[in-house]
Amino acid sequence: IVAAHGYFGRLIFQYASFNNSRSLHFFLAAWPVVGIWFTALGVSTMAFNLNGFNFNQSIIDSQGRVIGTWADV
Repeated sequence: IVAAHGYFGRLIFQYASFNNSRSLHFFLAAWPVVGIWFTALGVSTMAFNLNGFNFNQSIIDSQGRVIGTWADV
């Protein structure tokens, strides 16, 4: 197990390591930002009841009536 761990550690670490600190700091700054963007996208998708890629009559009000959009034309 120790030998395999050392092998895979060297194998993966060369792809997971950063050559300079500028790219490392860019990644560390960009990763949470992208995560927040996708979280906001998911929350807004669930808020408008957009399930998957079927956008036909998928926006409804509190009474269950369809709110027409350009996708319903």
